[in-house]
Parts: sequence; C-alpha cells; structure tokens
Amino acid sequence: PLWQNDTNPNAGAVTWINGVTGTTAVGGLPGTPVSRSNSLYGDHETSRVGGGGITPLVKNGSSTGAYVVNSPLVLDKRGVISGDLSSWVYAVPGAVTWVDDRGRAHSDAGPPQAGVSVAPTNSLFGEPLTENRPPIDSFVGIGGVLALPTGAYVANSPKWLGLKGATSFGPSAMGVRGLVSVDTSLIGAQGGVGGDQIGSGGVFSLSDGGFVVSSPLWNAPTNPNESPIISNVGAVTWVNADGRMFRNDQVPGVDTGSAGGFINLDPEDRDSWNSLVGASFYKNTAQETFGDRIGFDGITEVMLGDKRYFAVASSKWNQSLPLPGGAPGQVDGNVSGCFGAVTLCDMTGRGIVVDAAGTTLTALQRGGEVTAANRLHGDGPGDYVGGGGVTALAKGNFVVASPEWRSRSPEALG
Repeated sequence: PLWQNDTNPNAGAVTWINGVTGTTAVGGLPGTPVSRSNSLYGDHETSRVGGGGITPLVKNGSSTGAYVVNSPLVLDKRGVISGDLSSWVYAVPGAVTWVDDRGRAHSDAGPPQAGVSVAPTNSLFGEPLTENRPPIDSFVGIGGVLALPTGAYVANSPKWLGLKGATSFGPSAMGVRGLVSVDTSLIGAQGGVGGDQIGSGGVFSLSDGGFVVSSPLWNAPTNPNESPIISNVGAVTWVNADGRMFRNDQVPGVDTGSAGGFINLDPEDRDSWNSLVGASFYKNTAQETFGDRIGFDGITEVMLGDKRYFAVASSKWNQSLPLPGGAPGQVDGNVSGCFGAVTLCDMTGRGIVVDAAGTTLTALQRGGEVTAANRLHGDGPGDYVGGGGVTALAKGNFVVASPEWRSRSPEALG
C-alpha cells in the first residue's frame, strides 16, 4: 500500500503472482518490479491501494482463486482555478475491487485487465468529487470485507457519504462495481455528526450464505422521513444469500426482495418494515437522549433443536412500550436505562417468541421492535444483559454473558 506511483507517494499497488512460475498476471519474469503494467494501483498519493487488506473468496469450502482488494483510503482530486490562483480539491471515496483468479480486475469499460488503476468502472466506489457540491468522504470498505460461504462477499462502509453508512453485496461471479447507491446497497438516510452509520456494529455471516447487518447507531424518525429523529435506536437487517432484503409482507423464495434500500420504520405501513429495530430511548440527568442501540453487542448463529436461528445481543436496550403508532417511546422513570436484551430471529429475519413453557417457537414479523414478548432481558436499569455477547454451544445450547448484571434480591436492595 505504500508503493509510489511515479511522483505520487503511497499510491499503493496489489500484484498477483503465479504460485508455480512466479510470474505476474501479465507474464513478467520472477523478480519483475511492481509497476502500473502488472498491478492494480492507485492514481493519487496516499490512496494506499490494498491498505484495507485482501480477502480470498471461498465457495462450498474451496477457494475460487478470486479475491477482493479493500482500499478505503483511495483518493480523488481535481484542480480548481480561481482568478490567477490554482489549487487542489480532495475527497476520499474509497474503493473495493473484485479480482479474478488470474489477477485481473473486470470493468464495464472493456476486457479484464491486470495493469489498471482503481476506478468506479472496475470497483465499488464512494462518492467522487463533483462540480457543484462540497467534497464529502465515503471511505468505502472502511468497515472491512466479509467473505460469504457462497463465494460472494459484503463490503461494509459505515462512514459512507458523511457517516450515512452503507453495506454492499458483491455476487460471486464478478463482484459489484460502480458508485455505492440505494439500488445496490443498504444505506443510511441521516448523515453528519450522529449519522446512521449503517454497518457500524459489523456484518455477520450465516451458514446458509445469508448475512446480518448490525447498525446500532441508526436513528429513527419520529415520523416517516421527517425530523426530528430519535438517536441511536439501532437496527438489525437480514439479507439472504442472493443479497436481497425483504419487507415484512414478502416471502423469501416467492418474492424477489430488494438489492438495496433504506431501513424502513413507517408506523403507518408496518408491512414495509424490513429490520429489527429499537423501540425506546431514555434521557439522562443532563437531558441527553440515548436509544436502544439494537445489535450493539453482535450477532451469533445458534441451534435450537434441529433449526438454526440468530441471536441479537443489545445490552443498551431500554425497557419501555413504544408510543402509539409504533414510534419509539421514552423510558418512564429511568434515568439510566440499559436493561439489556437478547432477541432470537429465524433464518429469514423474523423475530421469535417462546411460549410460557419454553417449548414452542413462534415466528412473528420480519420488521418490528424489540419488546417484552421477544427477548431475554434485564429486570432493571443497568443490567446490560447480553453485554458479553452470545456463545453457541454443542447440542443446540447457547449462553448469554451479562457481566454487568446486578442482583436485585431484598438483601441486595437493602
């Protein structure tokens, strides 16, 4: 990543080498220096191509030979002339590039090439510089690249477009190229300080090839698509093995779902909900507002009997009922909040309710709030249930670690 491209220091380069002959992708002899003709490289200084790591891709337990190059610091710049003065304007879009088993990047503009610079035509790319808008950084790939068991991958970019955040699915065939957009990615709506930062809690692979996106800093609008917002309510979004998201009223395998979009929380259209979300917030003594931060402590796939589920750990969850219409509600009487909760979902993202005997699992809607009916939770503020995560065990068991839970026996309470 610190390779110098002509006069551009730290432009970065990634060079494929044949493991048998030692030659590069273009046939250079062993010992050939890294160059623009045999490598994927950055055009501008400090782009550090490959600085985010290389992710080999695997399908059905075997290597495909393809890999993903993560370059979250890829730079874009252009000259600006004002009167007699000239200067440079900079932005950091970042890029994630799928490369085939012969070291070639694929492009919409021509045949596969080994010696080529990182660009929107051959990579998933953040927002570039435009004429009539101030520069905005995206750092695409800054949250890492997750390889899925199907040969596909997910690029996680929680800082995309000024902290709106995005996660993007790359198919196993040739990955994903072009600018991050609502058509190809799960994206946030709120940017700037306190932005949604989609994927900030990580992206978690499931054994069936699907994955779960944790966005504990997601902000819920008090009304659909309107301000003000409730900060950090949090959301967890299930995506299937084909990179498709589904509304509550859609059936995977029957409906096609969506390749991209926003987290939906419209109290007037619950069928459109596509994520498990927080339902409450609290205010501390300084009147600062804190949300449930659903998914803050991670996602773990577990077995119950012969079926698979995933557990969502949310130690910041606050005990309350949502306001009428499904909007987040304030925790009454609690200035500290953080009861904590662990919620089970089936492998299509639907919340699970266990009956009183603990024997029957009932799948509810795909989108909805974490409530008293669908989680293991603390019995008072400050319990932080799930704060140590969930660990899957043999024989379909799992354990929930809550290192900050407090006993509330009469003796403890005094």
